[in-house]
Amino acid sequence: MFFCMHLLLVAYFIYYIDAICLDLYSHNIFRQGNLSQRKCSYVIIGRIIFSILGIFMATVVIYTVITDGLPFRKELLTPWMAATLIDFYINIFAISVWVAHKESSWISTTIWIVLLICFGSITTCGYIVLQLLQVSYQDPIYHVLLNS
Repeated sequence: MFFCMHLLLVAYFIYYIDAICLDLYSHNIFRQGNLSQRKCSYVIIGRIIFSILGIFMATVVIYTVITDGLPFRKELLTPWMAATLIDFYINIFAISVWVAHKESSWISTTIWIVLLICFGSITTCGYIVLQLLQVSYQDPIYHVLLNS
């Protein structure tokens, strides 16, 4: 059930991004060259979306810690917690491979990986926004994946 809801949310999210691009395109916000060569910038949309997601996640974590306390309690150690942690660390490994590919020194790579382990998706969103700020809004979005 959760998986189906997740797929529906992802499909809606993709539809929403395309609607934003179409709206930006129709209002001539992003132009390249003459009027017939207009282009929507997925880089700018990515900057906005991952900034919002990172701020949202930081807010959720802060609110949860204030209202419920820290998560290091015996009653929270369930099989679902183990499955969630395994999922989290597999994702951290995958993102860490990308960070190691992108970063130029092992010191910055180590710092980013430690931040990923400690703060999870907050750091992931921050890192993606920083990478999106390093490419031009005219570049294709896949340039974020490439080594600098």
